[in-house]
Amino acid sequence: TLRNALEVASTNNLNILKTKLQYQRAEEMHKEEKEQRIPEVGFHGSYGRMSDLTEYKSGLNDRKVTRMIPEIADANLIATLPIYEGNSINNAIKKAATQQAISQINFEKKTNDIQMDVITDYLNIYKLMKVQQLCLLHNSFKYNKKETLKRALFCKFMHARKKEFYTPVICFS
Repeated sequence: TLRNALEVASTNNLNILKTKLQYQRAEEMHKEEKEQRIPEVGFHGSYGRMSDLTEYKSGLNDRKVTRMIPEIADANLIATLPIYEGNSINNAIKKAATQQAISQINFEKKTNDIQMDVITDYLNIYKLMKVQQLCLLHNSFKYNKKETLKRALFCKFMHARKKEFYTPVICFS
């Protein structure tokens, strides 16, 4: 049916799938541009354990041991937020939104074009089927017309030949 043909075309057509991926990509780019307003937060932590420092001044007998802090821990939290970048973030968001709208329009256009092509092909096939039926009907009509003419001539001949024995004969075809 036509509905099945449209469904198969919309799910399997490579051009539609390509424009759908382009739309999804534009949608993701729009989300990423909006995320530029969100502050970036970073966390860094480190831990170290040190042993005592042993120094040898003049040979193995003269050594000096310096006690160290046995454990060192460090933690950093960094947050960055763009305060003003010359309105470039807002312009990038508007540009991404426009790209997303264009991608959506392209997707709808491509889908409509493919659907129109499928409908056109379907109607052309239907028209050809009807023409084929008419040709077959015309050919069978020609055959029936010849047969009817033969029967009428035969009835007329038989009627003329046996006129005296029979009443008028009406032949129906």
